[in-house]
Amino acid sequence: MALFIAFVVLGSFELLFLALYGHLPRPYYWLALGQISPPLIALGFVLYSPSRFSMFHGQPGGLLVSENDHRLGPGWFAFIPTSWILLSYYYVKLVEHRRCFVFGCMIGALLFMAAAAREVKLRTRGATANRIAGVLLSLAWGYATVLQLNCVLDSSAAKVEVTTVLDKRQDGRLCFLRIAPSEAQRTTATVCVPCSLSGSVGSGSRVSVVLRAGALGIKWYTVQRYGWKGGPVHLDPGTSPM
Repeated sequence: MALFIAFVVLGSFELLFLALYGHLPRPYYWLALGQISPPLIALGFVLYSPSRFSMFHGQPGGLLVSENDHRLGPGWFAFIPTSWILLSYYYVKLVEHRRCFVFGCMIGALLFMAAAAREVKLRTRGATANRIAGVLLSLAWGYATVLQLNCVLDSSAAKVEVTTVLDKRQDGRLCFLRIAPSEAQRTTATVCVPCSLSGSVGSGSRVSVVLRAGALGIKWYTVQRYGWKGGPVHLDPGTSPM
């Protein structure tokens, strides 16, 4: 019964994340829920019954911790949406990347310590690889969590600046503009943009830099067409704008 409950709950969140990505209005709220919730649910199982569940012990991807340890390991695959998020949000450029990294590490460290506090075997000499993997996954989850909450929950007024395109390039399905310094970015910056925007501008063209304060106080911006007067923006390819 424990196996059934754990994997039905976590599996439902994983399937919800994949099914709703890009198919509903304001999909970024669903993305945030799908990325943040699974590790917390897995942690809840571990804290509730450490004799039955394990967060980071055992082989990654394995349902059972080991042949001689019949605890379940729901923690590993709970981080799958995090890897998706880290490969998304292409169009977001953080002004204060270090603050996002520091906040993310703090939150990720709390997640790992909460799980490790109940994971007695995680503190043994033979669990070094599991500890390293657990720390890295937790920190990645923390960073993705802060990035999403800062952008998705941001209701601040947009500040629009104008800058000049210096160069552009395309890498597969992703398009990039190298833009001149602006108030948002004090040095030249290479920013991922929709290919429709990249295809409509060239060296010397003007574009709008849309700067926002961030829900967590971490400034971020996107690059839009020149003359942008407000409205929804895309944060990554393939989804409806926020």
